[in-house]
Amino acid sequence: MAKTVALLLTLWLALPLNGQTYMLEAERFQYVGGWKVEKDAEAFNKAVLMVTTGGSGAAHATTVLDVPQSGRYVFWSRTKDFQTKAPRTRISRLMLDTMQLALQGIHGREGYHWEQIGTIELYKGLHVLRACDVAANYARVDAVLFTRDEGLDPNQMTYKQLTKYEIQPITTPLEKPLTTMVQNTLALLNTSSPVVDEISNGLLRLRIHTANNQLVQHISVHTKGQWRSWDSPQPHNRLYIIKSARPQLGYNSIFPLWSGGQAPLLRVGNNTYPVFEQAHLQTPFWQVRFVQCTSSATKRQTKTRYAYGTHRTITTQ
Repeated sequence: MAKTVALLLTLWLALPLNGQTYMLEAERFQYVGGWKVEKDAEAFNKAVLMVTTGGSGAAHATTVLDVPQSGRYVFWSRTKDFQTKAPRTRISRLMLDTMQLALQGIHGREGYHWEQIGTIELYKGLHVLRACDVAANYARVDAVLFTRDEGLDPNQMTYKQLTKYEIQPITTPLEKPLTTMVQNTLALLNTSSPVVDEISNGLLRLRIHTANNQLVQHISVHTKGQWRSWDSPQPHNRLYIIKSARPQLGYNSIFPLWSGGQAPLLRVGNNTYPVFEQAHLQTPFWQVRFVQCTSSATKRQTKTRYAYGTHRTITTQ
């Protein structure tokens, strides 16, 4: 009887306790950024979070976790590598809040393997977990595990044993700007904008306005006894130069992705984190700053050809 009790006690101590160990499947990330959820028969739940192309770094995947208890947690990540096909090159890393964990995807084994990537003292409450592409070379993250049991090795446990520790991320909305950079740039013109000059042939009219110290064109058509234009406060026929401090062009499958510009924010506590959604990454105009010509104090003359061969030289200040 005593031997049986001792054996059961040993087995109980060898298992991680509920409330000490938590596992998140990577495909559960709320915002995948430049990563993509792909099918993989070798992965847990047959799905994996993956950078699907190489050559440029993918935008971070981001999600929010609720840590039920404060304590010192050991972090593990289950990643895929290869023994002979360029091992230790599909590198990524996790960040928890602003803390970087060790590089992962460098175990050099064939297939998926758990890597211990660091130990962090965590407080009870919400934390932001991000998957960061490091090598721009098809990184794969299958699952993340964190535990207060420093003796636990998830490589010695089956998927069925680990599923009892699975948690779900906390759905958290993004703080989107009231207007995008494009809207801030274009929404300049209104009916009270001063008219610098205009030209018309009786059917088509082009007016030059000044708005926010900029020259703005506005086109109207004469119909039913009055001048009409499409219902938009935005200027017509404008040329812009788009600029980004860190322009990056990559690909997710067949779609081009842009990063390095404006992003909605994820707010957790007093901290905010930029988060790119797929819709933003596929639109270059979200990622840039618009540069426009502005009027100056120097007089200049512009000779412009308009409809029906009419010319007009306009002098502006």
